Amino acid sequence: MSMSAAMDALVDEIVERVTREVLATIDIPPSECVCEHLQAPVGVFTTRQAAAYCGLSSAQSLYNLISQGEGPTYFKQGRRNAFYESDLDEWTQSRLTRPSAR
Repeated sequence: MSMSAAMDALVDEIVERVTREVLATIDIPPSECVCEHLQAPVGVFTTRQAAAYCGLSSAQSLYNLISQGEGPTYFKQGRRNAFYESDLDEWTQSRLTRPSAR
């Protein structure tokens, strides 16, 4: 795993953990949270979440596909990649193959 990928994965993990802890201490459900920086927009995934959504074994697999130009469409949120659910669905569909006849 590259240093950048490892750092992104660590940042994602820390943000998720802190978000859960903060939301657990306040009496507002996450869906009603007014702190926009604590909640990702619905339908937007981090690299780790996108990899899991697409059924890949790890975020590194998705990083590798992106670096080879074979990954799904993404956009940048600061330094990190972000993915729309609809783009992940489209990319997954494009990878489907028909079984060959024997």
